[in-house]
This record gives sequence, C-alpha cells and structure tokens, in this order.
Amino acid sequence: MESMWDTCDGQVGPASACPFDAVQPSGLILRPGQRVQVAAFDDQSFGFLRITLVARRLHGEFFSADARALTLVDSFTLDLETHRVEGRAL
Repeated sequence: MESMWDTCDGQVGPASACPFDAVQPSGLILRPGQRVQVAAFDDQSFGFLRITLVARRLHGEFFSADARALTLVDSFTLDLETHRVEGRAL
C-alpha cells in the first residue's frame, strides 16, 4: 500500500488532518462556492469502493479485503436532487 503522503520523489510529505481540499483532476469545473474535500481516508488497508446509481441516488460502499473476507467499512448515499449525503451509519 502507498501512503497518501508520499511525494513523487519518494519522500514523505506533510500529512493533512481531515477534512482537507482534494487534488482535483484537470478539466473538473466546479460552480462558484463549491469545493471537493477528503472527509476520511485509509491508506493502510486494501479495499474497493462499490458505487450504485438508482433513481437519482448514488450509493457508495467501501469494503476492506483480505485473503479471508470482505468487510463493509463505510457507506453513504448521495441524493442527486438535493445534493445531500444521507445514511453514513457505519
């Protein structure tokens, strides 16, 4: 696993406390007043994010994975009509 704080030259950079502004891909255009932030992260465990879109609701689930099991670690639902996050219960 790579640390989020490793720089391109392999050195360890300064860590940021959550939430912090995310590095945005080129071409991403946000409306005035909007920003993208990292609210939580795990750079020590292997896993994957499953995204499902049903009826204007985007549901995300993060699973940690090892040789024995998959474990649901966190989840969210984003209502695309209201732009509100719901149901972070884990």
